[in-house]
Amino acid sequence: MSLSDLASIGSFVSGVAVLISLIYLALQVRQAEKNQRALMNQGTAARVSEAILALAQPPLAGLSARALSGELDFSAQETNQLRMILRVALLSLQDAMIQHRAGLVDHITF
Repeated sequence: MSLSDLASIGSFVSGVAVLISLIYLALQVRQAEKNQRALMNQGTAARVSEAILALAQPPLAGLSARALSGELDFSAQETNQLRMILRVALLSLQDAMIQHRAGLVDHITF
């Protein structure tokens, strides 16, 4: 075997190694994307669950029930609490919508 034959074999082997590396990299990128998407879905679900649990606590549960029943007579403190509840809900929805449009949160979670 001549030196040029060895160089050709080496070039072929390095080309195959690069191809295998690219395939492996593509698989790793795909897995990283799935993991990132799962984390975003989990974060969205956790945020919503946390908000629901906070609303289920006695001080806010009664206030929410009164507001949902159509009552309009609230103290200044209760109005402020309702405003904060609405603000948290809107910010959560906005974040979920932005993440969904970016493809980071799947349709089911959204």
